[in-house]
Amino acid sequence: RLLLTRAVALAGMERKSDALSALDQAAELVSADDALLACERARARAIVSAFFGEWTACAQASEEATKTGRLANLTKEVAANLHNQDEALIRVDELAHGYAALHASLALAEESGLDRIANFDRIYLAYLDALDELPGADELLQSRTQLARARNWTFDHLTGRYLYAKV
Repeated sequence: RLLLTRAVALAGMERKSDALSALDQAAELVSADDALLACERARARAIVSAFFGEWTACAQASEEATKTGRLANLTKEVAANLHNQDEALIRVDELAHGYAALHASLALAEESGLDRIANFDRIYLAYLDALDELPGADELLQSRTQLARARNWTFDHLTGRYLYAKV
């Protein structure tokens, strides 16, 4: 887990080869059939890919993390990785696939009481609906963004503001 944290930190410092090396070292330390750690490694790989704007790789790693998370019954991880997958897909203009991943994440988040993930999913859904000029989508995007602000979900709040500005 320290190597996974190191990989993400190195990616944040724009040290891609060192980040990938840390991910490879982490993989060598545990059994390949440990679904929990495989899920965590795939999620870290998705984050590293995102730091470098490699959105297709991010989507693929997020999908892998989702699959391994399901094997380990990690509901929150599955919902979060579905969300990460949709963000990456939206960035590569695969809106329909991203929309489907968002709805899957939202359904799981609602079913499991994961309010933050559900709200973040709704922010992105409202954004996509606003791009399609659906009535009320702008207002929904604003209200969900304000809910994130009120609950001190800073990253979600700032993302919502960014998406609103893009609309």
